[in-house]
Amino acid sequence: MRWASSTAPSLGAKAAVGERDVGVLVRNAHDDTWDDVVRMAVGHARVDERARLLRQLMRRADHAPRLRHRLVLLAAACLEHAPELDPAVRGEVEERARELMPPRTWDEAEALAKVGPLVLELLPGPEGLSEQEAACVVRTAGLIGGNAALGVVRRFREDEQPMVRVQLGMAWGAEFIPPERLQQDGRPTPPPPPKAPQPHK
Repeated sequence: MRWASSTAPSLGAKAAVGERDVGVLVRNAHDDTWDDVVRMAVGHARVDERARLLRQLMRRADHAPRLRHRLVLLAAACLEHAPELDPAVRGEVEERARELMPPRTWDEAEALAKVGPLVLELLPGPEGLSEQEAACVVRTAGLIGGNAALGVVRRFREDEQPMVRVQLGMAWGAEFIPPERLQQDGRPTPPPPPKAPQPHK
């Protein structure tokens, strides 16, 4: 039975937790329409159920290499909904997520982008990143696209490192848009109007 619906993820999460059916959540965790259901289920679950759900997500990630990125990052996104959690489980999830974040190569950026919008809330920076890492973060966001991705790219609008500037340009289009032309909402500002010719004295 599919507990989730696009209109009532919270009810689906409560139903799954109420029947202690962690399995249905884990089996559907690869489906991005279940992201909110799984996260809400972690929030509604008892402490022991919460730990069991996250452990099973990690176990499925180990046995499904093609889904590994998605399942690990979904588990990481669930942590904010788990104020009470076995420290060992939290530590495992955080350690596994650190292996994927930040992306360090173009291939890693593209692999993360395939996971979809879930990745955006986990992308770090710009503080503490090397030039390559920062560029890969911007590339990941640019490949995902959408309004949430604009928020990630906007964080890097003042970064003047060459690799980052190239990726900013790719995120906005073929032509690089300088950071000073990015508005607060992350969109490029229109170019200033041409100045009117001055009358000859």
